[in-house]
Amino acid sequence: KMAYLPKVFVKMRTGGASNTPGGIIKANLEVFRAFRKNGYPIHWRASFMKPVSKLGQYFKKPPPEL
Repeated sequence: KMAYLPKVFVKMRTGGASNTPGGIIKANLEVFRAFRKNGYPIHWRASFMKPVSKLGQYFKKPPPEL
């Protein structure tokens, strides 16, 4: 069951191991396997837009340390 929770549980910095080309591919494969395993359909736009959405992180100024 899904629900919206209006609370921040995790704050992550931009970058890291999952923001490398290999990490992005690995993370996407993991997401798609989870979708398939749980019977959720995977739309072609999601498989295209998820990696594209990460591109902005390469050009954005990193936020200040917390």
